[in-house]
Amino acid sequence: LLSDILGDLGDIYFVLDSTQAYEKTLELQPDVVLLDIEMPQLNGFEVCQQLKNSPLTRDISVIFISALTEAEFEFSSLAYGAVDFIARPFNREICRLRVQNQLILQQQAKALRLGQQQLYAEKQRLHVTLNSIGDAVVATDIRGNITFMNPIAERMTGWRASEAAGKHITDVMQLQDADSKQPSTNPIMLALSEKRIVAMALNCELVNRNSAEAVPVEDSAAPIFDING
Repeated sequence: LLSDILGDLGDIYFVLDSTQAYEKTLELQPDVVLLDIEMPQLNGFEVCQQLKNSPLTRDISVIFISALTEAEFEFSSLAYGAVDFIARPFNREICRLRVQNQLILQQQAKALRLGQQQLYAEKQRLHVTLNSIGDAVVATDIRGNITFMNPIAERMTGWRASEAAGKHITDVMQLQDADSKQPSTNPIMLALSEKRIVAMALNCELVNRNSAEAVPVEDSAAPIFDING
């Protein structure tokens, strides 16, 4: 009957011995497991506990099936980690809808996990790149407070990234005019206020915090926009 009701939603597999349920689930890695509560050998609650105790199967959606419709059985089903409860005799439309909803949720969860994995991998690639290139790279938040410095930036400014974190860019990146020795405007502040790429003033020097040595620099600052602009 379940094959007839749910057959077009996906591939369906059965085990007739509840002691085989966990191994079959481990092998197939299905999106949804339908468990009868009343079974010989292991009952549905015991099988569900096996699934939820294993990191390899605990994220699979479990739906209990039972002719026992008292509230205590539904409560126990949810308490064991099931996501839904289908009463027998089956209402065809309700049965389909409950399984279909879980399939959609599983697809969304998989897409989210994949997106998180891709985002993490991209973040790692960017981190390695920024730490490996020969140019100094400094990043700030929208207030101009330091959030990142690569090793070259540490060497040029005389600040360790851990020390500079949270400090304002003008305190860490001390720029001055090479002729007058007067402080120069940091291009990051202009990039933040004007929301555009800003080139550093010509004839600019960066003063090292430790040695007080001033070295000529040329650079630019660019804002990074989030999805909301």
